[in-house]
Amino acid sequence: MFVCSFNLILVVSCLAVFEENKALKLLLLLCSGCTYVMIASSAFRMILYIHTYHLSFLRVLVLWFLAMLAVLMAGIVVAVTHPRFGLFRYCVAVIAVFYLVFSFGRTDVLIAEYNVAHMGQDISYEDLQYLTRLSMDVVPVLSRYTFEHENGCQEGNTNSAGRDAYDSFEDWYYDGADGTRTGQGGCRRCLLEQTFQHVLDKTEDMSIRTFHVSKYLARRAALKW
Repeated sequence: MFVCSFNLILVVSCLAVFEENKALKLLLLLCSGCTYVMIASSAFRMILYIHTYHLSFLRVLVLWFLAMLAVLMAGIVVAVTHPRFGLFRYCVAVIAVFYLVFSFGRTDVLIAEYNVAHMGQDISYEDLQYLTRLSMDVVPVLSRYTFEHENGCQEGNTNSAGRDAYDSFEDWYYDGADGTRTGQGGCRRCLLEQTFQHVLDKTEDMSIRTFHVSKYLARRAALKW
């Protein structure tokens, strides 16, 4: 990604600094073509990585950036062959569209949907823990899980004392007096119980002024679960 970005800046700089020349055009087109090869290689490797280790926010961000880079390079190729092409306006439009798509794309839901679909009931405690740290958008997806208590945990032994004193579930969960977890470590059902209870606590006083669609859907899913 770094080399691809460097090539993009290099080609744009050459277009801005040097006079139009056929040899320069060929070199810039060659550099652009090599950049596309690197983009394809990077995307393919990331897809293989996702196939093995599943999705995370950073991996989605990498694929998003590579896709945007590919579209930007297409505009640069056009600018090399057609000098009057409005490259700056094109780049601003592409970046704006990709940013809006990413902002409204509910990335956390995509991550949760993919991981739940591919891991199912075999999801590990650590993978489930990662999903619970995402936004409230993932709560309806997590509510599809039903686990029995594990590792000696029993119904009703979820320790929620003092949870309201913390700003987030994660702060409370990792604030044991001796550095250990306050929650029931290793039990997936306990983790979900604590997560959903935290959602209910945070959305209990939601009014018309503070109404939020994601929080409403999360609360409804937590109550149903």
